[in-house]
Amino acid sequence: MLSWRARARRSRTRRLHRWHRLAGISAAAFLIFLTVTGLPLQFTDRLGLGSRHVEADWILDGYGLEARGEVLVSGGVAALGDRVFLASGEPVAPLTGFAGAVRLDGLLIVAGLGDVLLLDAADGTVIDRFRLERNIRRIGIADDLPVLDTTAGLLAADAGLVSWMPVERSPGVRWATPEPAPAALADSVRRRVRSSLLSVERLLQDLHSGRAFGTVGVLVVDLASALLVFLSVSGLIMWWRSPRR
Repeated sequence: MLSWRARARRSRTRRLHRWHRLAGISAAAFLIFLTVTGLPLQFTDRLGLGSRHVEADWILDGYGLEARGEVLVSGGVAALGDRVFLASGEPVAPLTGFAGAVRLDGLLIVAGLGDVLLLDAADGTVIDRFRLERNIRRIGIADDLPVLDTTAGLLAADAGLVSWMPVERSPGVRWATPEPAPAALADSVRRRVRSSLLSVERLLQDLHSGRAFGTVGVLVVDLASALLVFLSVSGLIMWWRSPRR
């Protein structure tokens, strides 16, 4: 017959087994979640997770991500922030600021704050980019050549559109004036911009750490980590107490 000490020890061991089993089931679910969210992060570059973006509205709504600002249009080009789009809504190269755009012989010349993009008007392919050491106020056309109004004076492109030269004056310039985009185009541009705000890499990182679920998610991850510590300690204790050790 077992002594009261032996019975008490056996009771404690049984309770420890029950807690160990419960912690093991909970930790298993946590480890599966960590593996699913963490394993792809080991191959971020190979999978291109940083350049792939989340488009699901319910996820973007959860992050509170919106494409803010006014969509402007000029010369068949729309812009929002530092993003430039064709009138069809197709994105092209980024550009800081938007001073306007002009169309010339199947080309689009788009002026930013200090850069000028030369685009194929058909598909938005970037043919050339000019970086100017002066701020651009506006862009226009005179004598079938683009003209820039900058803080340091007027610049006119040569016939080959390969360089910009200062000019004293350029009469008869038809200046491009950016205006608010039509509602349909503005909505299309905002959807495009919004769908580029959250990368798959960032989402997986937030899921892996629990940040995607706010403070509660971080606490759950911390609790699950504590469960793993408990499993290690309780397993060691049960092994030590086992008569078959």
